[in-house]
Amino acid sequence: MKRRVRTLPKLFSPLSRRCEYGFRLRCSAAAVPGKFVLGIFALLCIAATAFAGSKYQVIYRFPNETTGYWPTDLITDAAGNLYGISSSGKPYSTSSSVYLLTRPGSAGGEWTWSLLHHLSFQAGSLVLDRAGNLYGLGFQEGQFGVVFELSRPSAPGGVWKETTIYRFSGWDGYQPSDLTIDESGTLFGTTVYGGRDCSGSGCGTVYTLTPPSGKGHNWKRTVLYFFKGVFGEGEGDGAGPLGITFDAGGNLFGITESGGDCNQHAGCGGTAFELKPPTKGHNGWTESVLYRFAPGSDQLISGVVLDKSGALYGVTVYSVYQIALQDGKWVENILTSGCYLYGGPVVDSSGSVYGTTLGCGKNNDGTVFKLAYIHGSWQQTLLHQFASGSDGEGPVSGVIFGSGGALYGTTLRGGNQQCKIPDGNVGCGTVFRVLP
Repeated sequence: MKRRVRTLPKLFSPLSRRCEYGFRLRCSAAAVPGKFVLGIFALLCIAATAFAGSKYQVIYRFPNETTGYWPTDLITDAAGNLYGISSSGKPYSTSSSVYLLTRPGSAGGEWTWSLLHHLSFQAGSLVLDRAGNLYGLGFQEGQFGVVFELSRPSAPGGVWKETTIYRFSGWDGYQPSDLTIDESGTLFGTTVYGGRDCSGSGCGTVYTLTPPSGKGHNWKRTVLYFFKGVFGEGEGDGAGPLGITFDAGGNLFGITESGGDCNQHAGCGGTAFELKPPTKGHNGWTESVLYRFAPGSDQLISGVVLDKSGALYGVTVYSVYQIALQDGKWVENILTSGCYLYGGPVVDSSGSVYGTTLGCGKNNDGTVFKLAYIHGSWQQTLLHQFASGSDGEGPVSGVIFGSGGALYGTTLRGGNQQCKIPDGNVGCGTVFRVLP
């Protein structure tokens, strides 16, 4: 079975990398299409898109490389504060900083940045439990990956405690790619490799980590599913899961990058899958393949999100797609295509889809977009076009919903024009807010 080879990169210029690494930012040493290539797609994007009045605001510009640079993941708490991850230390190092942006006390006030903890490894996929503790994934060269916890201090201003709650050993999974959490505090995640089959490298896993049952007890890992893939030609259950999400019934939905429909010439397409929890009298979760992407189709970038009807939404490197149940069969619908994407989408209560592109827009520096189903077709609106300046450049992690229904996200570059990392680009990155 042909599979893309993922390798852990050194942290070099994110805009010269290709999406092929774990977490939401997936990278390897191969170069992304340059701006001269993206320019071909820019005309397609702009010509087919309605423009909206700008409701964009940068809420934080990283001032220098000591504070942090290349911000990626963002999550929010119930109070509307934002937590994120940035690279830290010398450029191209593998260390990370976890930071907090505290929401202003009054409209129009400034957000307050504070460092919560410095990590000695590259990190991603932050989640927050009900007690305010943070969890994430970490990866270092020569290791298989870890799940870590940052425990909230007992008093404001105290030190956050870092604990490795699980260390992958290879056979049980390696290169963790996404993390989510349920109301009980149980963590659910995927590993791109590890497990069984796939010529010894493993086709990937879906697992849970259950919180300790008492003092002195450890987190308990349980594998929900080992992917088997497919050898040679034929159809398989998938290989290389990129992420999972829940529905209201506790079923899991996700995407694999490969291992679905394979042929000798075009390789293997990925799958969209569902995992159902055990029923009474039965052991183990049950996987169902909902859809197999065609061999040779564009590279899948992210996991999926669900709308109220149960339709799935995700992105490839060049498109936003929907997988929906129609006449008893799951089918794929391409909502928009032509721009280079890195981050996954989000969906609001009306079914509109939001995301970012790394290409298109002014100078091909990226956009924030909205897709709405109007009068029988999907129509795209640009909410913002980045312009290589103080407003930011190069959004890679999509957007999230925050306080007041606003969208929040990050850019790798731009912002403070005095911040110049030795990679030939200007700006350490931004955190932004945009009204849909």
